[in-house]
Amino acid sequence: GSRGSGDGVVTGNHLDGGSEQTKNKATYQWQVRSDAGDGSRGSADSKAAKCVQYGDVVFLQNNWMDNRWLSGSRGSEGNGVATRNHLDGGNEENDVKTTYQWQVRSNAGDGSHGPRGSADPKATQCVQYGDIVFLQNRWMDNRWLSGSRGSGDGVGTWNHLDGGYEENNVKTTYQWQFRADAGDGSRGSADVEATPAPRPEPTPAPTPEPTPEPTPAPTSEPTPASGAIQYGDMVFLQNNWMDNRWLSGSR
Repeated sequence: GSRGSGDGVVTGNHLDGGSEQTKNKATYQWQVRSDAGDGSRGSADSKAAKCVQYGDVVFLQNNWMDNRWLSGSRGSEGNGVATRNHLDGGNEENDVKTTYQWQVRSNAGDGSHGPRGSADPKATQCVQYGDIVFLQNRWMDNRWLSGSRGSGDGVGTWNHLDGGYEENNVKTTYQWQFRADAGDGSRGSADVEATPAPRPEPTPAPTPEPTPEPTPAPTSEPTPASGAIQYGDMVFLQNNWMDNRWLSGSR
């Protein structure tokens, strides 16, 4: 069962050596989805095996309990973040759907949110494990996911491009590293699924070259390279403001 209502979101220390690391591990795991799915944790995604590209709009489903997706721009000021039941058959499903949608960005963009947000400079490139991204909410302009606030646990959606404190003093609270594992807690540490640097192969003895096959026409969807995040993958999201802070939901 969930702790609390299941709606709470924090940036907690997953590697605390205690309950956050063992009992509550699944609260730190998020399935990256192209659609909401059916609410059951780990259900197949309609774009499974296709890579997540910069500029894509995704759902982030928490792995602690069924029917919990990350939702932002909540409350009168648009700063609230929660994990709620998007498929409730009522308000969450019909009236505030875009609070559950997040654009994966390599930069902050210009703050516009629709119809797909401002163009990303890395559009059509696959997001790689170990990449540091911005997550812009689709409910309203100028709302990005920010963590490690207050004592380090706070999470909200604020205006990163405010021209003041949020833009200049706390920029890295808006940066998130996609990880296949939790890592060691240090910000920007290498990810287990990150594409390794190529190693030179020993030069083989020359053999006759076969006639090359004609190159097929490129497909519209890039083939995920090693290290690319694919739809349906389960990820950790580590905040870049301070060490030992990962996004945790269903609290």
